[in-house]
Amino acid sequence: MQPSNPLYTRSAMEPVNSSPVVGGQGPMSLMQRSRFPGINASPETREDADSNSRTESQNSIDKERLDRLEQIVGRLSGRVEVLELENAVLKSRLQASGMLRPETLPAWMHQHKPCCASEANLTRLLARPGLRMEIGRFAGWDSILFSADVERMLTEVQRMVNAGQQEEAFVKAIEYQAATASRVDFLGGVCRLVDEKHAELEDWLEDLGGTSPGTSPLSMQVKMNVMLALARQLEAKGLEIGIPETKVRWIQEFWFAFEPSEPSIELSVLTHCTELAMLLKRAAEDPDCTIVAVLKKVIRSLEVCKRSLRLRRGA
Repeated sequence: MQPSNPLYTRSAMEPVNSSPVVGGQGPMSLMQRSRFPGINASPETREDADSNSRTESQNSIDKERLDRLEQIVGRLSGRVEVLELENAVLKSRLQASGMLRPETLPAWMHQHKPCCASEANLTRLLARPGLRMEIGRFAGWDSILFSADVERMLTEVQRMVNAGQQEEAFVKAIEYQAATASRVDFLGGVCRLVDEKHAELEDWLEDLGGTSPGTSPLSMQVKMNVMLALARQLEAKGLEIGIPETKVRWIQEFWFAFEPSEPSIELSVLTHCTELAMLLKRAAEDPDCTIVAVLKKVIRSLEVCKRSLRLRRGA
């Protein structure tokens, strides 16, 4: 009896035993063939497929190697940048100390490193790790490394401002301000850069003439953080002549552009307004303060805002 399924009926045109054989098991059915898609491929086709597979595998390996090399190059580039900054500061320190005078460096080398006295060329000396560390200790490594770090930080925030990343620049400046114990005015540096790029702070804060008019480049929380950081600088005193006036102007502009009702700062706004008013009061109490009148105006505005916030919360 012949099977009724046509899949098992040999075509009259198909020669006997023409189907491929797998493992000596005889002709393959169509179902078996579907499990071995390349079984009917010619040797040339199979060779091309194997070659393509090897090429894809090699490409994948090459990409992984390239990614690793790029990471290594990135780390090395960062290290070279740091070394260049350190060397620049080191040379500056040596120049200020008179160490680089023609008669001084050879004498110092002859006394401390007689084997290298004939190489009294600073560029060559700094290229030798041992001598570089020796010269650095003489000039004061702590100060050199600090100055190099400061230069790197200033370069970073300047790059952010130039790239239009003002909010990121202010956040970084506040972070660096705290990290360096206020020895460097990073915040003032960012403010100066923004001042140079924009004629009116009010227009910049509202993005007037920009791509999104009425939309501030800074979030409300960042505005408050900047005002607090500037107020801490005013409270700390010891600022150079003219600097307090610039900082209080920025506080005024930020406060005028501040929206206490913004939902994103609802939970913290009263606490921060209270802290800001306290810092400004302390700054105004300084007998040498030259901006008392302006500070008192901002303080009064803050007190009004605080009362309004308390009434709103009590309602």
